[in-house]
Amino acid sequence: MSDQEFIEIFSKRIKYILEKHDLTQQELATKLDVSESTVGKWVLQKAVPRMGIIQKLSEMFSVPKSFFIDETIDEHEYDPDAIEILEMLERDQDLKMLFMKTSKLSQEDKERLVRIFKATLPQE
Repeated sequence: MSDQEFIEIFSKRIKYILEKHDLTQQELATKLDVSESTVGKWVLQKAVPRMGIIQKLSEMFSVPKSFFIDETIDEHEYDPDAIEILEMLERDQDLKMLFMKTSKLSQEDKERLVRIFKATLPQE
């Protein structure tokens, strides 16, 4: 892997982390004890951090270090929402059946079901 490829992959992953965790560059910089401009350089593909920062990121967001340097890793494998949904489907066979059956419906039928659910379920 070239240095440029590494920089691009790292930038893509940092952008994903910022978006997924609803963080600003400043908030991430504060968590990592670096300057906002340093995080900005990562996002803009102008620099990459040392391995110690990658280790901190890994621990902070519960992903392996390779998440930040290996393009073949699927971001969704480490998406907390996706993991939670998969765990719910594994635990609840009725929910799994509903998911499997509704995933085969047309978009129009899915929208109709969503309207029915919203109308019949208690408001949160």
